[in-house]
Amino acid sequence: MKTEYIDRIKERLTYFLQNPVESFKFYTEKIASMWTENTYSAIRNNTIGEDDLLENMIEPLTFYQKILILIICICSLIVLIQNRKNLSINVIFLVTIFIGGFAFHILWEAKSRYIIPYIIVLIPVASISINTGLRRSCKKDKRKIYKKISCMTIMTNDSKKLL
Repeated sequence: MKTEYIDRIKERLTYFLQNPVESFKFYTEKIASMWTENTYSAIRNNTIGEDDLLENMIEPLTFYQKILILIICICSLIVLIQNRKNLSINVIFLVTIFIGGFAFHILWEAKSRYIIPYIIVLIPVASISINTGLRRSCKKDKRKIYKKISCMTIMTNDSKKLL
């Protein structure tokens, strides 16, 4: 039985090597199905009937999660680009986890729920960019008292430690 699996894996790898266009199409669809299904199969795995309250929440939930993932990924990318020459070991570690998980699931079984830990490790990286943006906006608009107070509560030294 073990040799049968090894033979099937060799057969599939040979097929991919001989058919690079088909291989590219397969992996493109695999990555897209895993990273763009942002409800992490939660809705599909639950029973949804016609009278179910969850039925009305599918569109707003999906929209919210798409926006959240986009913000996390874009803000993380901004941090990496802006600080590429002086990233801390903490940021490098978190990004390495993300890249390693991404690469691992390209080769291994892929389901959208498996990406949850990798999105979570990007949140601290994204928060650096968000915090930097808030600091800049607070420095520009010092006239309004309520903005000063809200900016003082948001601005911490934690983001400086990560950079």
